This record gives sequence, structure tokens and C-alpha cells, in this order.
Amino acid sequence: MSERPFVQYRTRFFISKSREKAALDSLKAAPTDASDAVRSARTLTEALGALRWLVHRDAEGNIDGILADDDHFNGMEETELGTLAPFVRSGSSLVLARLGSHDAAPLLFSFDGKKLTVRPLSKRERADPEMMEQPDFVPEAPKDQSPQWPRSGAPPAKRARYAIAATFAPGDWMDHPKFGPGVVVSKLDQDRIRVAFVDGERTLVHGRP
Repeated sequence: MSERPFVQYRTRFFISKSREKAALDSLKAAPTDASDAVRSARTLTEALGALRWLVHRDAEGNIDGILADDDHFNGMEETELGTLAPFVRSGSSLVLARLGSHDAAPLLFSFDGKKLTVRPLSKRERADPEMMEQPDFVPEAPKDQSPQWPRSGAPPAKRARYAIAATFAPGDWMDHPKFGPGVVVSKLDQDRIRVAFVDGERTLVHGRP
């Protein structure tokens, strides 16, 4: 399947804790980009993780945000999010934009409590700073990847400055311009690493020219 680079913008996404089981069952029955992993998932967080979405929860445990854990469309976002649409609170939305394409407008994914609607953003909407604001939250760490910051000790005095072109290995410390000191927990694949910061774990891209 061909991949198309994208960036995620405004996200207002909510699924109540009471609806997660039904949402998970619906997702397991639908065709997805990672059907086997989704069908074996025990929780909605695991299922969404298999589809490269990180989950954020509010103080009551409800899902109040999802964040793409990669920098590519998998080509099935509309199908996957459409399957969840009956369980997503009305008024929820998120924006995905293809990078490197001046012709394709960002896409607005909107939920009305029953179905998903996808449409290109108008030029006027794209000029709205709130609409084109990138989501900013600390995703929920998977149960088997709990934040490792407390076990990593104090940050060393000398740390490499994070840059997309720089390369890191597990155990390396870095300084991120937004998240501060962090230690590499694991290497997910050739160009993605999992990094523990003081406020939680994040997936970062590295080793790209």
C-alpha cells in the first residue's frame, strides 16, 4: 500500500469509557490496515495502537484525544474512523493534511454522533489559527511501555540536542526543544524511537535527512 506523508492538526475527539467495549467490537469486525492485530487487541487503546493512533484520556478515563503515532496515512483512515463514528461524541473532529502537495487541501474529519463526514477545508478555514493548531497532549503509555523516566536516573550534564536528522539509540539522552530532557527507551523501527520525558513517553522521528 502506498503511503502519503501527512501532518495532524486540530483534534477534538471524545469516546466515553462506557462506549469503549462496543467501539472495540465494531473495530474488530471491520476491515482495517492491521486486522489481525486489531482482532487480538484486548482494549480499544491496543486496537488503536495497532492502527498507529495514540490515545489520551481525561481524569475520568474517557478518551479525549487521539494522535497519529506515525507520519503517514495508511490509506484507510476514513474506513477506520468511520467504523468508530457511532461511538464518538457529536461535534468531535480532526484535521489531516498531506505534506508536499499544494493542490490537496487538508481534510476535516467530522463526527455527528452517528457517522463520519470527510471534506476538504476551504481556504478561509485554513486561515483560521485554531483550525490549523496541532494537537498537544501527552499520549497514554501502553501498559507494557510505562514511562521509564523514574528508573532512568538524573539526566546527564551532556545531552545531544534533538533534531530529525540526528540518530539516537536506546539509552541515549537528548534535549528536546519542547519536552526537555529525555532518554530513548526503544527503537520502534528504522526511523522512529520511543523517548521517555518527565511528563510521559512520546514517539519521535529520527535519522531523516
